[in-house]
Amino acid sequence: RADTGERIFEMTSAQVMFDYEAGKSIPIPEQRRKQVEEYEGRSLSAV
Repeated sequence: RADTGERIFEMTSAQVMFDYEAGKSIPIPEQRRKQVEEYEGRSLSAV
């Protein structure tokens, strides 16, 4: 909540990189993973 800072929910999601020419998912390149981790401020390693 904005007024108290109380967390009212938490969410997780799975992100997939898709190669439309090949018609399949592909591994996220390490450089892109690092960029997202830096932006998020946390590791994106699968649990």
